[in-house]
Amino acid sequence: MRAAKPAVMKHQRALLDERYDLANRPTRADKMSHGKAIQAGPRAHLAKGVTWESLSKMSPQEILEKNLFPAGFLPLPHANLPEGGMLFPQFHINEIKRQEGRDLTRFDLDQDLPEHFLPEFPPPFTSSTVTFSWNAGTGVSQYWLYVGPTQGGNQLHDQDRGTNQSATVTGLPTNGSTIHVRLWSKIGANWPYVDYTYRAKPTP
Repeated sequence: MRAAKPAVMKHQRALLDERYDLANRPTRADKMSHGKAIQAGPRAHLAKGVTWESLSKMSPQEILEKNLFPAGFLPLPHANLPEGGMLFPQFHINEIKRQEGRDLTRFDLDQDLPEHFLPEFPPPFTSSTVTFSWNAGTGVSQYWLYVGPTQGGNQLHDQDRGTNQSATVTGLPTNGSTIHVRLWSKIGANWPYVDYTYRAKPTP
């Protein structure tokens, strides 16, 4: 699979280029919460000689009969469907490696979408009140939630959640700072944890 990686990624990129305009062409004014540019659209390619205006004047049946439905709106296949599995962008891989020492890099595939199309990281909050929720872990008898400005910090929230799988945290900063969340799970006598990173709602 390692040896096949270049050919697999080349095939996936050709498919993406066939369906979409992947150029880094941001809008002049529109930004995400923390300033990353939003890409101008639409980006789906149309059949030769077809415009969005001409397509809008056709009936669904005519579009179907002429095979003019934009391929960019069809399901996008996995880059390597027989193998499957999740693909993470490099900034996510780097953060997990920094926080947990785990390397999510795949030897057979890379993230296939250009980074300028991906959302900001860490993901931003939109309020000073946030509800966190999580799925039940195997063998977990108790949860504990930390929220703080540093990794593993609990200055903003430190609460035993029992067997509850959610917690609403109020009073979070609204200055665009980094917020760290640590979910502890009691399994037997041990307390393993998972860390998450977010950004506070930016200052208006």
